[in-house]
Amino acid sequence: MSNRLLKSCCSAVFVLVCIGFAYWFCLPDYSTFVDWPKGTHTWTQFDHLALIERFMEPGASFWQPRTYLLESEDGIIGVDAPIHQWLIALKAKFMNYEPVRMAQLYGLVLFFMSVAALIMSLTYTSRISFFGVFGGFAYATLPLAHYYSSGILPSTWALSTTVIGLSTAWIGFQERKNWALILAFLLFGLSALTRTTHVLPLLALTLVVLGDFIIHQRRVWSVILSSALAWVAFVGWQLYKQHLTNTYGTFFLNELMPPSSFQEGFSLVKLIVVKWCREIVNVFLVLIADPFLLVLFNKKNAQGISSQFKFFLALLSLFILVFFIVMMRQFVAHEYYFLDTLYPVLIGFILIVLSSLGQGQFMQWMKKSTVIFYLMIGLSFVAFFGQVFYSNSLFAAKHTNYDQVNRTSEVRQAFVGADKWLDEAGLSRDATIFVPDAASHNLPLVLSKRRGYTTRRTNAKTIQEGLENQPDYLIGHDDYFLSEVVTMYPELRSMLKPIAQSGQLTLYEIKQQNRELSAAQLLGQKLSMKFPIQTQNSSSEWEFYDILKDNEHRPGRYYLQGRVTTLQPNTQFQFVGSLDIERKPHHYISKPITITKSGSVQWFAAMIDVPKSNREDLKLNLYLYNPARHTIQIDGLQLNVQMRQD
Repeated sequence: MSNRLLKSCCSAVFVLVCIGFAYWFCLPDYSTFVDWPKGTHTWTQFDHLALIERFMEPGASFWQPRTYLLESEDGIIGVDAPIHQWLIALKAKFMNYEPVRMAQLYGLVLFFMSVAALIMSLTYTSRISFFGVFGGFAYATLPLAHYYSSGILPSTWALSTTVIGLSTAWIGFQERKNWALILAFLLFGLSALTRTTHVLPLLALTLVVLGDFIIHQRRVWSVILSSALAWVAFVGWQLYKQHLTNTYGTFFLNELMPPSSFQEGFSLVKLIVVKWCREIVNVFLVLIADPFLLVLFNKKNAQGISSQFKFFLALLSLFILVFFIVMMRQFVAHEYYFLDTLYPVLIGFILIVLSSLGQGQFMQWMKKSTVIFYLMIGLSFVAFFGQVFYSNSLFAAKHTNYDQVNRTSEVRQAFVGADKWLDEAGLSRDATIFVPDAASHNLPLVLSKRRGYTTRRTNAKTIQEGLENQPDYLIGHDDYFLSEVVTMYPELRSMLKPIAQSGQLTLYEIKQQNRELSAAQLLGQKLSMKFPIQTQNSSSEWEFYDILKDNEHRPGRYYLQGRVTTLQPNTQFQFVGSLDIERKPHHYISKPITITKSGSVQWFAAMIDVPKSNREDLKLNLYLYNPARHTIQIDGLQLNVQMRQD
């Protein structure tokens, strides 16, 4: 082994040990590596986890990717080439390992491999270990790369393979190694297959090689053949994906989302910068950006950098700018799109700047001042661990807020362990289920380990369509089932029979009943107290309608039902529970109720779960809240309470 290669390997091992140490001892609460996927884009990760789990089924085929959602024939769906999902399923099945853990471990190992590749390429070409170490720290602590490193997302897997491809392309251009360019084409092709956005590095590299072929007559047929192979595989799968989509459908995005006007584009850019800037860059990029001016304006610093790689990076930047414009609206809510676009450019930027500094006058000056050299090494370690802690605190706070307000997180928490609960209830793994108000396509189905149907936007039409699929059972999320499902489709009162409860979920048998169940009966309540409600005049444009006022705090489930008439369709009001101290809210719960029909009497219901508290000075207030002051006629109110037994 040559000294250069040995030095590169040692630098990579050193940095990976540091990263492993940081990940182990600084592992934040948001990490998905110790739990089911959670936090932002939970629903997307569960969609890809569904693909993995269904690849583990007997007779599964790579050419027919499936999820648990049965909106198409057995859940077959059009998707980017599921190479990583298929490999994860094979490994999990062979090792008898939980697929979610295998997927997280697979992503983390692939990320570490990409960090090692970047370090080795920097050290190998610059011959200075410090720049390889610094570049590895810069990449490993990019906040989004750090956060999603163990996520179950094609963007993370594609980024890792793209970074390895960038590292090999760098060696190929700097050292004129054809084998490295061949490997870069194959890696970029793999990235493009698994995440279409990553075709941009493949396109840029192809144009550079074709330019060499045409202008300089460099006819390296092995490199050209590898490029052709990558393109044939990519185009072939795109055609096949379109066939799958046309035949079976897809719920993955496959359309452009540009701004509708220049003004909207300008507003979106400002929003994206304000919303995501802290989660995109790190302190290392700021440190690298400072000497970038030396590289940019001093030709002596950049004379050793391949002009081909510079041209490649310029083309890639241009393509990504165009992609950003045509997909701008998607960047507002999906920060992982930066893994597909900005991060490959940043990695190329790191390679050029650090290698330029290592080959120019900057490094000669550094060698003359040993104290400053070692001081910079020490500062890089301080910056590394500081950035890790910063990223952890940033995302931990972010996901604490996300989990408090996001319905997907609430559904996830309710369905964890649902597979065992359904097994105990005697539900076959082959039975199909319907989960209205699921907030995602596959999340409750994956956690239930059952195929079936879900609704992300709950209304009478989607509920009716779900029932027309003739599922064997229905599962309701207790917190919202009355107010956002049964109120939307009151016919369910005579169609459902509760047969099992988990504490947060209720399992229903679907069959026509001879009677309509009350709100309490729909959630399987047997013993309850009934509170009298004094009817008040609600014919005017009221704002508050008292149900219980300054009542003794009794923890339990409070079931409200009644009849309502509105003058406007899609009128919304709220059932509110407030635990007050001296008439100031201490704990506040609100359930939105939407009345879709106007001019006719409609049944409605809602449930509020009042928690226990050690305070003795709490007063319970229950009321309806009509902030828009719509004219809403309320009558026939009933309030039943199921007290807590614990």
